[in-house]
Amino acid sequence: MNTSELETLNLSSTINEDDLRDYAVSVEDHKKALELLKENLNTDDIKIKIQILGQLGTFSRRINLLEDAKRYFSEAIELVNEHQLDRRFLIANSLRLAHTFHWDEDYKNAHTIFSEIILICQSKEEFYIYLDFAYQHFGKCLFDEKNYSTALNYFQMAMEIREEKGDQSLIDSTLIAINTTEEKLSLSS
Repeated sequence: MNTSELETLNLSSTINEDDLRDYAVSVEDHKKALELLKENLNTDDIKIKIQILGQLGTFSRRINLLEDAKRYFSEAIELVNEHQLDRRFLIANSLRLAHTFHWDEDYKNAHTIFSEIILICQSKEEFYIYLDFAYQHFGKCLFDEKNYSTALNYFQMAMEIREEKGDQSLIDSTLIAINTTEEKLSLSS
């Protein structure tokens, strides 16, 4: 895949502190990226195809094309299962799918997937690397449901792992979530 065109686009996102969602900084560049990525979906390399589907889903979610995002993530999950690939591909795309259900306010499906992923990540060492993401995104889902105290617990669990990892961008993201949630809790008491 020719990534040089993608590299010229602004595909960054920013966290909205009111709803803790990450939105595209440039909607137009995200739309261009979707078109470029779709051109490369016909690859015979299944792992590359899954990677492209994951990017398509993420970029679609960031610009609020939620049905498209769900379709891309579901297709990626189907390919992982069909070709019996590394389960990490399954966990990553399942997390993204749950996150998209959350954005679509389909909390039942979001909770089911998040709960399954958390159990898998807690019980299997090779998936522990995703546990902080599962905690963080489930916390965001609970935040949107105005279940602030439980959301805060999940953010704090994510923070413990992220401090161990030492990735400052992840720590900063969780710190925003914790501070915003604490503000909501103080306003509601």
